[in-house]
Amino acid sequence: MIIIVNIALLLIDFQNDDYSTYQDAQWALSGTEAAAWKAATLLTAFRQQGLPVIHVRHEFVLNDAPFFLLGSEVEKAHYSVAPINGEL
Repeated sequence: MIIIVNIALLLIDFQNDDYSTYQDAQWALSGTEAAAWKAATLLTAFRQQGLPVIHVRHEFVLNDAPFFLLGSEVEKAHYSVAPINGEL
């Protein structure tokens, strides 16, 4: 019997705009710092094992967007789980 397992870490919306500790956050959520700590732990493990990591960010292209404004610092990935070269 051959078992093939495909695994990847999918990090969705770990963006500055969601963090109450980020000075310019427009849409801060509760518990984001704790979630980022857990995600960073998983991210480190996946990187150490050479497993694929995929980062997903949402962004608005309208200038009057309420959050995740394209090209702004708030729509970028939080430093604790930011992608490195080679990660999607």
